[in-house]
Formats: sequence, C-alpha cells, structure tokens
Amino acid sequence: MATLKSAATAFTHSYANAMALSLQPTPSLTACAEAIASHYSPTFVAFALGGPPVKMQNLYPGATQADVVAKHLERFDKAGFGWRVKMVRFEVFVLSEEGGSAQCWITWEIEPRQACGVEAWRWTNVYGFRKGGGEGEGGGCWEYAVSDQEMKGLVDRCPGFFEL
Repeated sequence: MATLKSAATAFTHSYANAMALSLQPTPSLTACAEAIASHYSPTFVAFALGGPPVKMQNLYPGATQADVVAKHLERFDKAGFGWRVKMVRFEVFVLSEEGGSAQCWITWEIEPRQACGVEAWRWTNVYGFRKGGGEGEGGGCWEYAVSDQEMKGLVDRCPGFFEL
C-alpha cells in the first residue's frame, strides 16, 4: 500500500501534468480546464489575501468546476498574460497519515506572451490534499488552496484582474 506522501506526490504530478496541457503548441482551454478541475473536491475552497473563503460552486451558479477554471484561465488571457503555466518545484508535508491529509506546496511559473511585455514570474500556492474519494492519480483530491502569492502577482501586474 502506498504511503500518504507517495500518494500526494503522485497527485501533485498529475495536477502538474494537467496544468502542463497549457504548454502545448495549440492548447485547448477546455481540455486544460477539465483536467485541472478534475483534481478538486466538490467542496473545494480557495483562500487568498485575507479575503473570505471562496467556494468554487458559489462563483457562478450552475457552472461546473471546469467552467470556473476555464473562466479563471480566460482572465489570464484577457489580462494579456496567456496561461502557459508549469510547475517548477513542490514539497509534500504529511499532516495525518491516519486521516489521509497532507499539504502540498507547489511553485508555479507563468510564461507570459512576449507581446504583453511582462517577464515570467513564480509563485507558491499551498494545496490541501485528502487521500480517498478523488479520481486523480494518487487517489485523492485538493480540498483547499491558499493562493496569496498567485493573486498578489496577478493584481500587481493587472490591477483590474478580477474585473476582467
């Protein structure tokens, strides 16, 4: 039986592979959004910059998680950055082997479009992994994410990012 750390590591790689669909020569936003969204729990919650928790299912009534992810990626496009994102490193911290929970710290890098005039930048998000109940590799799902650095980086480079 796989350890929790190995399950969370496999899941992190699966998530990075989903994100890496954005690096294909002609990426499909829909395929990328569906692959990314398949890693989230139905009750996934995001935290950023001290604001209220954001539940994906509440963002756009009637939208699927893949629709919500697609809208987020579309904002990257509207801001002029594009959405070519890749994982550059990660760390897994087991919180409870018995409870199947771990935190995964993932550092991402975006390769903005050359025309937008913004240099590539990196940020680290913290994801809460829960083993079991998920369909992704490693048999788990993301229950939550803390994305302070991602949101700060986006807003610094495009102050109206969330209005796009």
